Amino acid sequence: MASTQRGLFLASCMAFVPLPAFGDTITTAYDGSYTAVIRLAEYWRNAPSCETGTIFKVELEGGKFVVQSFKTGGFVTSDGYFKSDFALSKGTEVTFEGNHEGDRFVGSAMAEDTSCAWEVVLTKLDGIY
Repeated sequence: MASTQRGLFLASCMAFVPLPAFGDTITTAYDGSYTAVIRLAEYWRNAPSCETGTIFKVELEGGKFVVQSFKTGGFVTSDGYFKSDFALSKGTEVTFEGNHEGDRFVGSAMAEDTSCAWEVVLTKLDGIY
């Protein structure tokens, strides 16, 4: 009984660890320097208090996102899926998810209370993969 409870507890804890989807691996195929543009999503009825977007440089090293100006964490998988925390105009970090589309990454995020939604586009600076 106790081992079953420990197993369930560990399984529930693992549900909150951001890992790539099953079968996908973190890849270095997209490594490089990117310009990230975050803006309020036009398709959402955003509250007047929503933070505006921002533009910044982000590095993808070893399949993981690195931003010098703030704490971030995230990854890219072999099928082009990404998940990462990026900061908005006032420094609030939100988690973006998206995919590689053509020559860029496109993703979105939503505030916990669903009052705001943002889009992010990451364009590779040298344009070569």
